[in-house]
Amino acid sequence: VASSFQTSCMVLVKALPLSALFPLLDLWRLATLEPSLASASVGPLSALLNRVSQTTAAAPRPTLLTLLRLLSNALGSAPLARPLLTEKKSSVTAILVQTLLYQDKLVRVAAASVAFNAAAWVQRGRVARLRGESEPNKGGIREDEEDSEWEVEIVSAVVEAIEREGESEETG
Repeated sequence: VASSFQTSCMVLVKALPLSALFPLLDLWRLATLEPSLASASVGPLSALLNRVSQTTAAAPRPTLLTLLRLLSNALGSAPLARPLLTEKKSSVTAILVQTLLYQDKLVRVAAASVAFNAAAWVQRGRVARLRGESEPNKGGIREDEEDSEWEVEIVSAVVEAIEREGESEETG
């Protein structure tokens, strides 16, 4: 089942226009809750992130919202979080920074969930190390995966997003 899922997702990610990916992403978001399907999602999700990170501004709102919800679920899954925050970090970061500063409020809220889950992944690893665990039980960043420049970039985007929210007519 997992290999069929992986193949199907890869074919659809490559073949469909961004505007037609919404239904796939919605099902995929739920599929990541199943560990075997989450593990099978690494390749197709990497291809999707590469594609969207180059055209985030042009991606339709439903696609962005569902992709961010998929990423939020994925960052809660150990089989997906590690490759997303190590191997695909630049694509995840590009999408996250652009969507934290996006004009649509719901997209910004979904991006904030992704940022929170990324921060939680980092924190889980740090707490595990403080407890003397060499490998975090429930996932989390390893010491050799830490990247202070990336953390500064994410924190800067979050701070800018918060400043913009404070100035926004929607929140004022």
